[in-house]
Amino acid sequence: MQFLKKDFYRFLYYPTFEQLRRAQHRGDHTVILSNAPSFIVGPIAEYLEVSEWRSSHYTVNEEGNFASVQSILLGEGKAKCIDQMTKSLKIAREHVTAYSDSDLDLPFLHSAGTPIAANPNPKLLKVSKKNSWEII
Repeated sequence: MQFLKKDFYRFLYYPTFEQLRRAQHRGDHTVILSNAPSFIVGPIAEYLEVSEWRSSHYTVNEEGNFASVQSILLGEGKAKCIDQMTKSLKIAREHVTAYSDSDLDLPFLHSAGTPIAANPNPKLLKVSKKNSWEII
């Protein structure tokens, strides 16, 4: 968590950070789904005080060094997470808002009631405009 205490806030994309804080203030269930490794996502999720998080998993050896990639959470996996969460929380997909910056998350964005492109890469920007999705 040491890396979070130094300059963490300068790495945030403030339009999404503001929406996260508003959702938390409303009491919404907030989730981070990331393809980054759990040893990075976990501390960030804890620091941001989100309700839940899921990420890719890497294994380490006895010395604590990288050993292998166990699983990667991409768009299809994130869409499955939404499916599982909506069932367990008993909410409709229409009440799910998903944010992404990458076209790799298109299955995830399509699975949400409200997809939002956050500082999108060029391909996601094009798809977002075509589908009239919000772009921040």
